[in-house]
Parts: sequence; structure tokens; C-alpha cells
Amino acid sequence: TCHAYCTYCFRWAQFIGDSDLKFAQSDAESVFAYLENHPEVTDILFTGGDPMIMKTRFLRRYLEPFKDPKFLPHIQNLRIGTRSLTFWPQRFLTDDDAEEVLELMNEIRQVGQRHVAIMAHLGHARELQTAKVRQAIRRLQNEAKVVIRSQAPLMRGINDDAKIWAEKWRMEVNLGIVPYYMFLARDTGAQSFFSVPLAEAHDI
Repeated sequence: TCHAYCTYCFRWAQFIGDSDLKFAQSDAESVFAYLENHPEVTDILFTGGDPMIMKTRFLRRYLEPFKDPKFLPHIQNLRIGTRSLTFWPQRFLTDDDAEEVLELMNEIRQVGQRHVAIMAHLGHARELQTAKVRQAIRRLQNEAKVVIRSQAPLMRGINDDAKIWAEKWRMEVNLGIVPYYMFLARDTGAQSFFSVPLAEAHDI
């Protein structure tokens, strides 16, 4: 699942209990077989839900093989989309497997020679202002050796103002986070309350 249930999330079908709409992948071997047959693929995005909900022992099924630089060598970039950095920074601080997940990412980076990025969902500068979040950022950067990139949708009443984005991006750069993208929520799920028209988004 996920740390949050955002009404604008286009993955809403993952959370409503309808198995006909849900998409999931529980078999790592079939993923690896597909990638082996598609050498043109260079990047993988682990998303969900939120993969960082999982304990490290489950993440290992998908990530540990990439510690071997000879395993699927055409896969050079691994991205992990997550809300955990701000919604549950304890994932990288005090969870019983926090050290283990940091070590796993570090080994993929250093031994497996892959680029590893945390794709952090950061919708407002306030999310970056707690001591725990800043400590988690430092641990990911200094111990896991990963790059943190930020992403978020424009949301009416929350961040539909250029000054808010400027403040957020400046703070991210100061913390060593790469502002990656701003996007509009897809026209799916119960997102209309937060929707921003395309022309207004362009002005922002």
C-alpha cells in the first residue's frame, strides 16, 4: 500500500479492494526474465503504492540481484518512488531494518555500480522542515549514497503558487535534493478538488 491515500493519486485503484482494477507484481523472476529479453531498457522505477512500505527482506527479492554488476548490466538506473522520506522518515532512522535498507542501497550503488535514486514526493516546503526528515535525508545521502530527487503535482489550495514552488525548490537544492518534476494530476480518481487548469499551471 502507501503511507498516504491522496485523493488525486492516479493509482487509486490499488487501494479500493477491486482485484479487477488492481495491478501488482509479486514475482521478481518474471520481471528479470522480461528485462533480460529487452536490453533496450536501461531504467527501472519501483513504485506502487509505496515500495518502502515493505520490509527490506521483501525488497531484496527485487533489488539484491543488482548488487552484481554482471546481472542485467544494461540496467543502469534504479529509481524508488516513495512518500516515506516525509511521511515516515523513521524508515531510514529507527525502523528495525533501517540500517539494512541503507546498506542494501549503498551496495547496489558501490558494488553493483548502478545509479540509485529516491524519488521523493514533496509537495510543499513544510514537509522538509522537521529534524527527522533532515536526518533521514543526510543518512540517505551519506550512508546509502543515493541521489534524492523531488516530484509533486500542482494542487489547488496547497501549492498552486509560484512562490511556494520557488521556496520549495530552493530549500531542496540547499539540502542536496534535485528538483525533478512538477506535474498535473491525471484526470482519474477523486482528484477534481485539487485540480489546476493547464493554462493556470503554465502561468505558475
